[in-house]
Amino acid sequence: MNFLKKIILLNYHISQIFFWKEFKYIVNEFFSNIEKTSNLRKFLKKNIKFEKKKNNVSFSFKNTFLFSSNLGLFIINESQIQKIFAGDVHGVSICKDVVFFSVFTGIHSSIIKAKLIRNKLSFELREKERILSFETLYGNERIHGLSFDKETGNLCFANTQRNSICYVDINKKKIVNEIFIMKDKTGLSISSDHNHVNSVNCINNFVLFTCHSGSVGIKKRGGSLVGFTDKKKIFFFKTTNRGVHDINLISNDLYICDSFGNYKTYTGRLLRNGKPFMENLLRRFSSNYMLRGLGISGNEFLIGCSYINPDRSLRKKNSGGLIFMCEKNIFFKKLQSSQINEIKCVNDKDVRVGKANLLKIFEKSFGKCIYQQEIEKNFISKKINLI
Repeated sequence: MNFLKKIILLNYHISQIFFWKEFKYIVNEFFSNIEKTSNLRKFLKKNIKFEKKKNNVSFSFKNTFLFSSNLGLFIINESQIQKIFAGDVHGVSICKDVVFFSVFTGIHSSIIKAKLIRNKLSFELREKERILSFETLYGNERIHGLSFDKETGNLCFANTQRNSICYVDINKKKIVNEIFIMKDKTGLSISSDHNHVNSVNCINNFVLFTCHSGSVGIKKRGGSLVGFTDKKKIFFFKTTNRGVHDINLISNDLYICDSFGNYKTYTGRLLRNGKPFMENLLRRFSSNYMLRGLGISGNEFLIGCSYINPDRSLRKKNSGGLIFMCEKNIFFKKLQSSQINEIKCVNDKDVRVGKANLLKIFEKSFGKCIYQQEIEKNFISKKINLI
């Protein structure tokens, strides 16, 4: 009798929401998450290969780039784009022929390690394994930027969910260190998505990073924070506009994406040493997009354009694209993917820099350091529930 009552009650609740517009959203989200999880499971099995269809581009680069998007991980070689993983991918990093990328299934974020293999005119990923996975229920919580630390052999990632930078031992498959980037006035580490740390870049003994929000002293729309840590102390600098992404140091030039601009007079820009770079060329392509994802090698630039809408649920309803730029030659390629997340050059050259010089570069770009913070020594997170 109790069982019959439960069945009747369940039918009653279903009938109450069946014609409600939220129900359609819940069902679509459910099936989308099932598909993403299924794709990840198939991919991690041996000998499962994803499509080798190629998309031609009327612009050729000498270098090879990887880019991540809401529809997968792609590789650009000369004038061809090829998908090498199907799924919702955010962070991507590469060391020699080993690729690391973060996958979001709608319930969890996972970090995948795979070997990049060139096979005739195609690329594929082999020797695949999942090195980390934990619960991230919302899009803003997912694992964001990745960077391989060649000094320690660990993988660094922006743990946006906990406002921190984490180090993963890729052999032991566990987090070995977590640096919380911000403390409150009582000295307690802020361990929720407060500043939205989104990009990291390991350069010898330093980690460069960007935060979407939190510039000290700027009210209303606020600004962003950029900075670096030597793993003993964190150095913060402010930018005028909220929402910066990506941070690249090429020689002594520091590049970031001012993704949204100032919301009023202009859209997103690429900044070099804090000043607009190639602004007139980029402006005609970025009016309907935010700039996110930046790959640089020599005089070749690959810049991601993501469709932007204040309503997050509508951001995947339109297409994104890529800007190919080499000196004053520029080309825009529209893509099916609406969100371009990270871009990395496959043959990235090592950059070496000392602390004094790094401080000068940041000060030249953003003015004086606005805040410094000591880091707890060898803090190891105990609160992330890994699966």
